[in-house]
Amino acid sequence: MMWIDRKLILENSFQNGEPEAKKAVHLLTDQDGQPVTVINQGGSSAILLVCEHASRRLPEKLGALGLDEEALTAHIAWDPGALAVSRLISESMDAALVQQNFSRLAYDCNRPPEAPDAMPEVSEIYEIPGNRDLSEEARQARVEAIYRPFEGALSREIDARAKAGRRTVIVTMHTFTPVYKGVARDVESRRAA
Repeated sequence: MMWIDRKLILENSFQNGEPEAKKAVHLLTDQDGQPVTVINQGGSSAILLVCEHASRRLPEKLGALGLDEEALTAHIAWDPGALAVSRLISESMDAALVQQNFSRLAYDCNRPPEAPDAMPEVSEIYEIPGNRDLSEEARQARVEAIYRPFEGALSREIDARAKAGRRTVIVTMHTFTPVYKGVARDVESRRAA
């Protein structure tokens, strides 16, 4: 298991001699831990597993984003079961796994920084008070503290494989929710006979 050090955020985020990530370094506390984990780095499989919605944890400084426990355990916060399945596949197929360690409500690593839903004000039927009217500085702090380390870990794994002449098949892991935007999705009855 490899942890991506938050120090890399600061070292890799200088523009015009100014540390762009200075505020981002202060977003995550020591208790929060690292924003991304790479499991089985350099695994022999061509498959590279990516689990952007592995966790429902929020950085300590973001609190609960104004949400109750029901919302924080719902599909809006994470993909329940995706990490467990990802780890099983990683182990059984000797595949590397890049996983995000914070909730998609803090930053959805399946979205680029300019996407409005990278830090959604509304997700499904839930308003996210802690994401409402974020300043550019607050948005950038999340980008630098959460997204950039994830993007960097994934890029480094892909680059290492390419340099070694290895084939890479990226498989992103997600889960299905039977209720979306408050409406039950009747998928089973729609299967072809």
